Amino acid sequence: WVPEFPFDIRLSDPRLSQIKGWRVSQYQLPKYSYNKKRLNSRSLWPATKQTNSELDRNEIPQPEPQCKLRYQQTDYEIYARFVAADSESGRTSYFLNHRTLLKITSLCTVRLSDPTVA
Repeated sequence: WVPEFPFDIRLSDPRLSQIKGWRVSQYQLPKYSYNKKRLNSRSLWPATKQTNSELDRNEIPQPEPQCKLRYQQTDYEIYARFVAADSESGRTSYFLNHRTLLKITSLCTVRLSDPTVA
């Protein structure tokens, strides 16, 4: 038995809007650039020795605090039909029947392709 695509995703509240006046902090690392003159040609380690405090201050990027808008949250459930196809006859069989959806939320990992949307 294999799940039939596409899955059915159900949201408890399909309309999510921004919460006015509520911002949450988010830390983002600054863009990091190497100082090419100080790098050894064989490795990425600095060619000159420095103390840990100098490395901390000069080389390690520090996260910068930023604020991000807060949106409402909702619960979701994922359902799927399970099918089995006979390779000899080409007949497709559904688990229980063709209208039955099974809850597979705990078996799935959800990842957003655009994190700015939700």
